Amino acid sequence: MNGINKIIGIGLPKTGTSSLAVSLSNNNVPTIHFGSPECEEVAQKMYRGIYKFDIFKKYKGITNAFEVVFPQVDKEYPNSKFIYTVRDKDIWLTSIENHWIKALNDKKVDLMVMHHHLMTFGTYLFNRDRFSFVYDMHCDMVKNYFKDRKSDILTIDITNDVKYVYKLCDFLNIEVVDGTAFHLNKGKN
Repeated sequence: MNGINKIIGIGLPKTGTSSLAVSLSNNNVPTIHFGSPECEEVAQKMYRGIYKFDIFKKYKGITNAFEVVFPQVDKEYPNSKFIYTVRDKDIWLTSIENHWIKALNDKKVDLMVMHHHLMTFGTYLFNRDRFSFVYDMHCDMVKNYFKDRKSDILTIDITNDVKYVYKLCDFLNIEVVDGTAFHLNKGKN
């Protein structure tokens, strides 16, 4: 990983972002998944439009945090690598809807995560048309942003690729320590 500044996961929630964080950590890339109490500083700064984070003193990578602000994070952390986790859109819509309904019905809903979802999707309530639009818009934004920087981004479908850890380690030029293809938080969809 010589020369790589940070590892930034930019997939939307429910595209394997938790699995990506575990896979990176298990391969000697200390990574945090947004939602941990340690991410409060990240949330507070993002809400104010600040994209330099103290959490990077402890972690090399982060997932599920910068999917809509990755261009600003890229500017603050040049020479970073980006991992774009994707999933079939129809399956993703069902999964995110189930996740959303469960989160809203949970009396212990994490406000930091809900505010982040509001930043990402523009709504607290699930709206299939809006989420579908955001999915497509995010895909277009990632493709356009990295069209001339293909060596800085890896696109993987964790839900369908049992070899994704090997592709990830090859992309980061690191040795595979644990090739287990995690698919965490896998519900019915």
